[in-house]
Amino acid sequence: MESNILRTYIGRNCPRLSDYLSQPGTAEADRLLADLADTANPRSAAGCIEDLLGTDGAADVREILVNGEIRNIFLSTVAGSRFLGSILSRNPKMAGSMFLRGGCFTRKTRADKERDLQERVLALAKTTDLDRALRSYKEEEFLRVGCRDLAGLADVQEVMAELSDLAAATLETAIGFHWDRLVARHGKPPLAANGIGFVAIGMGKISGQELNFSSDVDLIFLREPEEGRTEGPESVPVVRFYESLAQSVSRSLSDITEDGFVFRVDLRLRPEGEKGELVPSLTNALDYYLGWGRTWERSALMKAVPLAGDRKLGEEFVQEIEPFVYRKHLDYSTLEEMRVMKLRIESKLKRKPGINIKLGQGGIREIEFFVQALQVINGGKTRRVRSTSTLGALHLLRETGLLDKKTTDDLRNAYLFFRKTEHRIQINHQLQTHELPRTAEDQEELARRMGYRVDALKSFMADLERHRRAVEELFSSMFYHSEEEILGRISAEAKRIVESIHDEAAVLSLLATLGFEDPAGSYPILKNLIVPIDRKIASDKARSLLERLAPLFLEELLTVPEPGKALIALDTYIDSLYAHSTYFSTLLENPPTIQFIVRILGESRFFTDLLVRHPQAIDSLIARGAAAFPKSRESLESVLAERLAYCEDFETELDVLRTFKNEEMLMIGVKHLSGEIESPIARRLVTELAEVCLSAAVDLATREMTRKFGEFEFLDPLPFVVLGMGKLGGSEMTYLSDLDVIFIYDPPATQIGRFSSHEWFSRLANRIISILSVPTSEGTVFSIDTRLRPSGNKGPLVSSLSSFREYHRSTSELWEKQALIRARPLTGSPRLVREVKQIVRDCITRTRISDQEVKEIARLRKRMETELAVEDDLHVDLKTGHGGLVDVEFFVQANILMHAHSCPEIIRNNTLEGLAALRDKGIIDDAAFGSLDSGYRWLSNLEDRLRIMEHKSVDRLPLSGDKLRGLTLRLGYGEGAQDSLLRDYFMITGSIRKIYNSFFDGRHARGADADG
Repeated sequence: MESNILRTYIGRNCPRLSDYLSQPGTAEADRLLADLADTANPRSAAGCIEDLLGTDGAADVREILVNGEIRNIFLSTVAGSRFLGSILSRNPKMAGSMFLRGGCFTRKTRADKERDLQERVLALAKTTDLDRALRSYKEEEFLRVGCRDLAGLADVQEVMAELSDLAAATLETAIGFHWDRLVARHGKPPLAANGIGFVAIGMGKISGQELNFSSDVDLIFLREPEEGRTEGPESVPVVRFYESLAQSVSRSLSDITEDGFVFRVDLRLRPEGEKGELVPSLTNALDYYLGWGRTWERSALMKAVPLAGDRKLGEEFVQEIEPFVYRKHLDYSTLEEMRVMKLRIESKLKRKPGINIKLGQGGIREIEFFVQALQVINGGKTRRVRSTSTLGALHLLRETGLLDKKTTDDLRNAYLFFRKTEHRIQINHQLQTHELPRTAEDQEELARRMGYRVDALKSFMADLERHRRAVEELFSSMFYHSEEEILGRISAEAKRIVESIHDEAAVLSLLATLGFEDPAGSYPILKNLIVPIDRKIASDKARSLLERLAPLFLEELLTVPEPGKALIALDTYIDSLYAHSTYFSTLLENPPTIQFIVRILGESRFFTDLLVRHPQAIDSLIARGAAAFPKSRESLESVLAERLAYCEDFETELDVLRTFKNEEMLMIGVKHLSGEIESPIARRLVTELAEVCLSAAVDLATREMTRKFGEFEFLDPLPFVVLGMGKLGGSEMTYLSDLDVIFIYDPPATQIGRFSSHEWFSRLANRIISILSVPTSEGTVFSIDTRLRPSGNKGPLVSSLSSFREYHRSTSELWEKQALIRARPLTGSPRLVREVKQIVRDCITRTRISDQEVKEIARLRKRMETELAVEDDLHVDLKTGHGGLVDVEFFVQANILMHAHSCPEIIRNNTLEGLAALRDKGIIDDAAFGSLDSGYRWLSNLEDRLRIMEHKSVDRLPLSGDKLRGLTLRLGYGEGAQDSLLRDYFMITGSIRKIYNSFFDGRHARGADADG
């Protein structure tokens, strides 16, 4: 509004303000007029000032108007809310305390508010006096919080938290007052000696610290005593006592008196709603929810928080209700019911004009649904996503990788924008509405209350629509689509099969052209997938979901190397889901997971068997959609530690460890099979996973030892090292590798309790082996191989540090020194790790092998090739055969043993890293490095694919037949390209053997000359 128009309006309607502006010496008059004109509603603000200038607070108002900073805060308040202006008009003395004496700059905690209220109600005896005191305090606090909101002194989150704390403080005060009044009359209920046996469970916005200016307060009242009577002069049944308490508290907060109301209390979320007991017992409430609770109640109870009264009772309820709210595995089966709930809301709103920022499309409710759905789905497995706050949950979903940064930012920004808008709508008249005003004038005023000035309404509406579109798109993407939409997303070939499934001849012809190896055998399996009439399914709902899934499965089957074999594996997998048919909902919500699953089923018997035995392992694929890959070592440790922390017994810990390993291994395999990572990276990640599991096993075993045999001072840090050997030490583990380890301890004393030190640490090592390798319902973690320990199987399971040092100083053989190149301490105290590393390093650098010893290494390699590889016209062995992986490993290890005494920098646990170190030091040339490096990588990939295809630790490559064909297709050579694969194989292994021979044959010759 222009200043001259405003001046005219004031002159006609606000005589006291007009006189004030025209008084001589009012230097700020023009500035005041300009500031007033710039507010959201200048006329409303002028009217409020006019009223105040006629009260006993006039002097304070004049002082406010000449102070530039305070004036703008005051004007924002009276222009932004007619309700707050009316509070000031009825209580003009508040103007001085709020704007002149710092009230508007004060933030209060719940404790502050409870102290304020206690001072006001301490001497009160009548309910009417309590009700008046609560309403008076509520108005004061609304003025303070509202003024901070409108003036930008507090952000949206602070405003919501303050309003929530105010509601909780008034509730606590009302409970305390009415408890004392009822006890004085009726006596205490039994079992209330250590508390009051009555709790108000906060639900909805109040429990998430997200209350509005006009929100209801959603509560559930619970009592502890189930039966009996109070112990006073006017004894009454316990049920009646607590009902009276609940009714009195509700009336004190909700009843509209001449002083207004405090907060509206809504008790409809209690068990059985309005039909249920007003104050059910804890037992009855739990029986209802655990036996009869519905999906919407699960969603509501996610926000359950003991708010006031007997908090211990409330905590017990929240803890006991947890299995109902959060399921053990990912739970997408509730999404359909949540979607129906949302559609009902939308259908009601479509009959109403206007824009509803809470319940309308792209509004607050969709954000809450989106966030709560992810929490319900994942909260049983990933406890960290549990939060009663929408914003808090968004942060945790991002932190755990369940949402990406853009989605999180979009939802957070939209939520804050909508909640601010909601506040600015409601604060004007304290009406419980979420709709934008209907007239352009009122909408313009709202836009200005939101802080827009240039093209206020246009800019506000543009931002509103931008946020609504972003939310609507995300919300829509969460719910799976109709059959028609699914058919529209698949290829023409897949669609023809689906539509022709009852025409056997037509489908057989299509399957033959699409690469199915046995169309006649595939047809009945495929028909049972697309039309699952005869399939054993847990429910009609699950059968319907599978019908919708079938086209998506088929689409992916057409992309794998051997679709017929993949179809058989898929059929087995679907059968395994009989007891877990909720996963059909999960897959419909996650089409990328369908792609992963079919690829796994089509390419790997190893991962197929894992999925069939442990269907819940796909949780990891879904939950990591937005997570960074690969995970850091620290992240893996954190996730595992969190899961183990919630285990109640040792058996559960064993299962959790196995489930964790299965999930992480599956994730690595999916990324590997999809080509996102190469074999050396996959092997490093598998090794890292093994190390994390091994470290956890050491902790679990130590804890079990102390539980059984008592605490010992030496346990922190534990003087015990697990030395990784072989592929574990070299960070080259395949999916089926054992853990080659040596256990070393540094005895803190000769005797530990009733055991010798050696016996105590032997028992510890045996527990570690058992934790990792004993089968449970979730399988095993890893098998342990300790044959590389000093003296092999004949030696003790654990070695003391001194004996390990002495053995490798004076006794160890050449092959043991060679094995030490891969030795790497994996877990243990820093001091002991350093000492073990030094022993290993000293042994290697001290060796200085001769030509004769090089000849011995070559002899051992030749023996491996002869006795283990057994190559012939039908098979080759890509590990121990001619030019295989072991050629490269022996070449690297022999060179390290030969040169480490003068060049210790070349000592590397990992073969590829060792090759690079030899090249960097000029020990081998670039050509040799290039051939060996690329050859080792190629053979590693071939070995990994062969092993996971067969689910065996196998390295024998057939030179013809179906296995070779399948491997050729999986490696991307194409149909009928077996000769190309074999040509590459023999070229690479021939190149490796040539370099290998040039090193070892030359040393042989020199060794022979020396012998002669």
